[in-house]
Amino acid sequence: MGLKYLIDTNTAIEYLNNTLPEPTALLIEQTEAQISIITRMEMLA
Repeated sequence: MGLKYLIDTNTAIEYLNNTLPEPTALLIEQTEAQISIITRMEMLA
């Protein structure tokens, strides 16, 4: 079982806008990144 990361709203938005620093974006893509239901709701608002 590898590392899992919980992504917050700001990080998710920056990732989707392609404005995260390259190492952070690669970390999200190469690991099992998760978002909470609260983050999902905030992104839909």
